[in-house]
Amino acid sequence: MKTTSSKFLFLLMALVVVIAISSLSACNFAPVKSFAPTEEVAAYVPPTRVPTSTSTPMPTATPLPMEEDCSDVLMYIDDLTIDDGTVVNPGQVLDKKWAVQNSGTCNWGPGYTLQVTDNEDDVVVAESMALYPALNNSDVTIRVVFTAPEEEGNYTVFWKAYSPDGTAFGDHLSINFVVEPPTE
Repeated sequence: MKTTSSKFLFLLMALVVVIAISSLSACNFAPVKSFAPTEEVAAYVPPTRVPTSTSTPMPTATPLPMEEDCSDVLMYIDDLTIDDGTVVNPGQVLDKKWAVQNSGTCNWGPGYTLQVTDNEDDVVVAESMALYPALNNSDVTIRVVFTAPEEEGNYTVFWKAYSPDGTAFGDHLSINFVVEPPTE
């Protein structure tokens, strides 16, 4: 039995040596170039990205579907900012917003406007502006930004929606505010 285990151990060792020699001979040891101390070796410079100019396409407006013989209706829902009678400072920027509903059967799109219908106090505000596009039966917010007059007083402005053919429709929108100088 001693002979069998010796033979087994010998074969095992031989196998390990053969595998080790095969592994080492499979490695490719190429000679390495060395530089003399007087030669300059260029420093490694990592690659950098070259910026490229790409253009971002601008979104194109998709026209709202229009129906012939539809009805235009703007229904006032609520004041979202600046309640009637709010006291403001002279020259203060006012950001008025109303919640409304396009409760008609027409979609509001190009050509629909919001126009001043009554401004007896001559508040400086755009006389006409585009009406926010809205599908029929949808709720939207209408916004008007302007500056309060410098003179003290009570001011009121009214607006109305207009269709592309110039016909006024829907509820009036308004703002009423009081200009008073700040108290010291």
